[in-house]
Amino acid sequence: MTANLDQVKAHAEAAWTLMARHKVPPTAANYAVWYDYVSGANEALRRSLDVLISNRRPLDESLCADLFERFILPTWRSDAIEGVATGLGELTQGVSQALGEAGAGLGRYGAALDRASTALDGATDTVAIELVGVLKRETEEFNRRNAALQAKLDFSANEIKALRDRLAETRREAMTDGLTGVANRKRFDAALREAAAAAMENGSALSLIMLDIDHFKAFNDNYGHQLGDQVLRLVGRTMIDSARDSDLSARYGGEEFAVVMPNADLEAARGLAERIRHRIGKRRIVRRNTGEDLGTVTLSAGVACYAFGEPVSALVERADAALYRAKQNGRDQVTTENDMPADGTTKATV
Repeated sequence: MTANLDQVKAHAEAAWTLMARHKVPPTAANYAVWYDYVSGANEALRRSLDVLISNRRPLDESLCADLFERFILPTWRSDAIEGVATGLGELTQGVSQALGEAGAGLGRYGAALDRASTALDGATDTVAIELVGVLKRETEEFNRRNAALQAKLDFSANEIKALRDRLAETRREAMTDGLTGVANRKRFDAALREAAAAAMENGSALSLIMLDIDHFKAFNDNYGHQLGDQVLRLVGRTMIDSARDSDLSARYGGEEFAVVMPNADLEAARGLAERIRHRIGKRRIVRRNTGEDLGTVTLSAGVACYAFGEPVSALVERADAALYRAKQNGRDQVTTENDMPADGTTKATV
């Protein structure tokens, strides 16, 4: 425990030192960014900051806020925060409802006082008349304050709803690949684990498709990264349009994609892989600024089915091995684990 405390202290001191060196405002959010940077807990954050520092970018408040939004906030327990927001929303709604009921009761009471006041018109009992007048004024003042509090509660309820919407959006962004719009690797890993657990529990099939764009490096080298990004987005859209609502389309890394298919056997997964491959093969790649037709790109795919009880990494390895076999056999095709040679050969030239 002492060693851990010493390490935390060292990271904290290093974070403050770096913040001071780069003139970063000492806020809690900025400290969270720089502590993660020093500790190495977030490799993507570390790479981004290293690039910014090497390029001598001024690390102003706006840039630090962006780093916090992109790398720190998604890792916090948004479920717990959203739970608090939900609780506050329900509490606010309950209090607002209670105030509304109280206001309605006071309204009835005020009407009764008005009737009493009318009945006393022309009466000579000064004390009774003054008493009714005082009660009316107090009731009106209470109603005024009640209305003001109701307005504040309504405003707070709207603010809480906006917070919940923001948290939900942040969570979606944290689980989505920014370029292609499909799930990112983090979401893929979590979804595959969840799907495997569900398959074990209910005995249903679970299949995995791994897809790779053929000769993508050469395409990037020949036509540039902007057109390469266009191809990646095309693959992402095609996957989403082709898959079932229950499937999860994800970018596994670089030009490699994946589809998690709950309740689908090997042949159903092969069918989806073939559908995606055919649709991509029919699309012409056009340079937008010139209209130049660059032809088509092709996909290779590997498919495997989950074996109950195995680590999910084994499923990924089998699907990946089938993918590499598809490339070895000439690319632009789908290979399943059942198509693999009996000797288990997986080495491929890519």
